[in-house]
Amino acid sequence: MKLLEGRVLNKKIIKSEKDSKNSGELHKRLIKSKILKSFNGAQIRSLIEILGCCGILTSEKRTGPLYEYINIASSPRKSNRSDWSYPVCFWTGQDGLDKDAYDFWFGGLSNK
Repeated sequence: MKLLEGRVLNKKIIKSEKDSKNSGELHKRLIKSKILKSFNGAQIRSLIEILGCCGILTSEKRTGPLYEYINIASSPRKSNRSDWSYPVCFWTGQDGLDKDAYDFWFGGLSNK
């Protein structure tokens, strides 16, 4: 699947990620950019949530499940008004991508 190739994640999504203020803005940027042409808004949102669950989109203070067990039922929330799951709700563009988590999940794909 082309989407999961490291080239696509590295060159396109990461560029959108660095300019984003939060996960909501990243979602909007990815929809507008047409990077994921065959994906609708709900699918892009799911991808962002999955990247958070994989520990790729996390904040320095709120690490993802790759580093520690988090009970999702009682996980912390940034605010009661956020509809993003933990840890994506705490992520900002300044946090960037967790390179160790990225390499753990997609490192083998980047070399192809």
